[in-house]
Amino acid sequence: VGLLKEAANKISSFYKKASLAQMTNTELSGAPKTWEGSYGGAGAQSTGVVHMMEVLMGDLEKETEVATKEEAEAEEVFQDSKKDLETAKAGLESAIDQLAKGKGEVDSDKEDATAEMKLKTESLTALLEKMKDIEPECNYYIVNFAKRSKNRMTE
Repeated sequence: VGLLKEAANKISSFYKKASLAQMTNTELSGAPKTWEGSYGGAGAQSTGVVHMMEVLMGDLEKETEVATKEEAEAEEVFQDSKKDLETAKAGLESAIDQLAKGKGEVDSDKEDATAEMKLKTESLTALLEKMKDIEPECNYYIVNFAKRSKNRMTE
C-alpha cells in the first residue's frame, strides 16, 4: 500500500510538472495557434491512472484489514485449541503414570503369587512322593486287615 501511494504521488507530480512545462513552452515559443484553447496534454489519462492507483490502495487496505482480523481470530482459535490439547495431554500423561504404577503393582503381585504357587507345588509334590512311598504299606494293611483282625481275635 505504501509503495502504491508513493507511485501515485510520483506519477501525479510528474504529470503536473509535464503539464506546466508544456504550457510554458507553448506560451514562450510563440507557436502558431492550430486549435482553440490550450493543449491539456494527457491530463485526463494521468488522473485516470492516479485514480486507479487510489482505488487499488483502498481495496488493498480493506483486504489487509479483513485479513488481519481473520488472522487474529484464527490465532485465538489456535491458542484455545492448543491450550485444550495441552490440558488433555497432561491428563493423559498423568493417566499413563498411574497405569504404569498400577502395572508395577500387578506385576509385583503376580511375582508373589508365582512364588507362592511354586512353594505349594513343591509341597504338594513332596506330599505325593511320600504317599507313593508309603502306598505299599497301606495296601498291605488294607488287604490283610480282615485276616489280621481275625488272628488277633484268636490270640
